[in-house]
Amino acid sequence: MSHVLKNVKQSGFVIGLGFFFYLGISALSSPAHAFCIYNKTPFTVDALQWGGETEFKGMKKSIKPGKNACCNWKNKGCNRSKKRDSLLRFKIQLKIGEYRQFEGKRTRSIYCGHEDSKKDKFRIVNLLAGSAMEVIYSGPADVPLKMQSAWFRVNSWNLDGKGIRRTESCHLNDKGWTPGDLL
Repeated sequence: MSHVLKNVKQSGFVIGLGFFFYLGISALSSPAHAFCIYNKTPFTVDALQWGGETEFKGMKKSIKPGKNACCNWKNKGCNRSKKRDSLLRFKIQLKIGEYRQFEGKRTRSIYCGHEDSKKDKFRIVNLLAGSAMEVIYSGPADVPLKMQSAWFRVNSWNLDGKGIRRTESCHLNDKGWTPGDLL
């Protein structure tokens, strides 16, 4: 009887191990279920998902240098349609410091994206719900006090993750916002 019990325990272990192996393979082969924002700058990036309506809050994160923030695109709090190819809108702000100059003007923050053509005139970065974006700084490693717009950009990726869908530039606070408006 103990021999039969031992075989049953071993069989259960093998079946359980097989199940976890299957789950691991399934996870690797399934498409990503989150969109992410990667901060590849030496500055904090504030990302605010904007739905154009005050009742829609969406993703609101302050992302430290070298870190990222993600949200499942099936989460209605991040993607109202819960569709992988939904177009999401973000306000992206880089907090560059109290005493820095950007394109010859003193500022504490810069904003990335194109000017939104809707009634609200602010800079916006579009992202497909099943993809990712990266905020990039390509200036000198020892960040100078005087900075150039050419050192900053935001890439948003295609759904397959194999190519850049769009590249956006970053600009001065020319829309009347004050630092900290986003978060």
